[in-house]
Amino acid sequence: MAEHSSGEIVGTFLVGTIIGGIAALLLAPSSGKETREKIGEWMEEGKDAAQKKMGEAKEAAWQKMNEAKETAKQKMGEVKDAAQKKIDELEAELKRRKEELAAEIRRRKAARAEAKAEKQEEPEPAEEEQAETVAEETEEAEEVHTEEEAQA
Repeated sequence: MAEHSSGEIVGTFLVGTIIGGIAALLLAPSSGKETREKIGEWMEEGKDAAQKKMGEAKEAAWQKMNEAKETAKQKMGEVKDAAQKKIDELEAELKRRKEELAAEIRRRKAARAEAKAEKQEEPEPAEEEQAETVAEETEEAEEVHTEEEAQA
């Protein structure tokens, strides 16, 4: 069923009332005074009917507007709640990853300190060996970073 705006309904009602009034005036034999009185009554009835319809249309419009406003408030609340939930989840994940990274850094520092203590007993490695050690440590760090990204 097609919906019509209040203006269309009121306009259609007024046109129908005017046509009906004209037909009644033309078809009913009456004196000029009686015809003027009928026209006055008809105009008053049409005015009252139009005001009633406009009031109803206005009330319906206000009701629809308030319903839409409430729906919008509800949806905004739902979106806000969902966003806050996601923020909380991301903050927890970030905290977890920070803790894992800090633990890995501590582990590597301890391993380096241990290796350094062992190397103090051995003669100093050549620059080439130092470069290899740095390259290995860089590769290990990249592997840990890649594993962390894969877990995410």
